[in-house]
Amino acid sequence: MISPIDGWRGQRPRDRDYDFILDRIAVLSDYATRACREPSCGARDEDGNVVSCLSKDCGEKRIAEHLQRELQVMRDLRTLIEWLERSELQKAAAADKASRGKR
Repeated sequence: MISPIDGWRGQRPRDRDYDFILDRIAVLSDYATRACREPSCGARDEDGNVVSCLSKDCGEKRIAEHLQRELQVMRDLRTLIEWLERSELQKAAAADKASRGKR
């Protein structure tokens, strides 16, 4: 049986980073949601991301500044990694299409 740690070691660095980022976003978002005093907080946008409410009592505004900053950085890193993955897939698809056209 493979332990979760062995599976983690076998991942590409980008995949390990992405998994860690998703975990941190979940933890920080949950913490912010619990700190929120606005009942409508926690709605999700079309991408499934939690949208902070506009209230001054929003949990994302009430958590410590360093946690707000970490949450934003984790969201930015998630977006960057997803962009890198899409970019690589598009390049591979373009190369595959070009190689098929030369046959």
